[in-house]
Amino acid sequence: MEKIKLLPLDLKCIEEVWSFLKPQEAYCVQLCERLEEFVDKGKSNGNFICFVEKQLLGVIFVSKAGMVLHSLGEFSDDQRLVVKKLLGDYFANRKVYCISGKKTGTTLICEAIISSKNNRPVEIRDYNLMIFDSKFKNNIFFPVKKCNLEDLDKLFFIQSEYDKIEVLPATYSFDEKLCKKKLFFSLQKERVFAIDIGSENFVAKASINAKSSRYTQIGGVYTDNTYRGKGYAATLVNYIATNASNIGQRVVLFVRKDNIPAIRSYTKAGFKSQDSYGIV
Repeated sequence: MEKIKLLPLDLKCIEEVWSFLKPQEAYCVQLCERLEEFVDKGKSNGNFICFVEKQLLGVIFVSKAGMVLHSLGEFSDDQRLVVKKLLGDYFANRKVYCISGKKTGTTLICEAIISSKNNRPVEIRDYNLMIFDSKFKNNIFFPVKKCNLEDLDKLFFIQSEYDKIEVLPATYSFDEKLCKKKLFFSLQKERVFAIDIGSENFVAKASINAKSSRYTQIGGVYTDNTYRGKGYAATLVNYIATNASNIGQRVVLFVRKDNIPAIRSYTKAGFKSQDSYGIV
């Protein structure tokens, strides 16, 4: 039996890599976007590694800051033990702050890191993957603004609230400079959309978290508490999804399994739950 190996990504095998990733692309849009940039520019801010036996078994991206994005195949019990050991050795001396991807793969990587570093996760979050139905017709309409750098100050309040409530683990403190920096980069890419009703700040916002050649991933959806229940979030995600769908993209988003109001909102906007996604 050929041994499973953990190897750096070889661009000579890129066609095989894409053949492996495409059936699971809905779960790994961020990974695919990073890989497309790497292939196009020949450089990346992290490392791509692959599991190989007789064929490709998985692809992982690890950013320099420690974000782990992955797409792993289904492993037998014997393969799982080998993969877990290889992952444990790989991450033993590497910084990791987040693992994101299909729940089965996230769980495996998390277990490997725990076994090698005895480093327990701060939070484990379970999400639903939801996919947009391109035939859906929206019946809720509010004015949507595609934001730019001039909107940073008007967006900052709602972005900071989103980070505090939806992003940061309960034990972490809010970093205003980091929040503004991330918002600045998103605005530079023109990936932030908001509802403006003439108030001091935007009342709702949503972003494109990642975009590959075939998929758009929506994230960062948040509505100010004062303005909830009016359909603002549904309008935003439907607006982004419809425009992406019109140019041939499939559209996905992830929502916490326990966030029933958000699931209802996204369902009204034309999304359907498909499977489980995990972030650690």
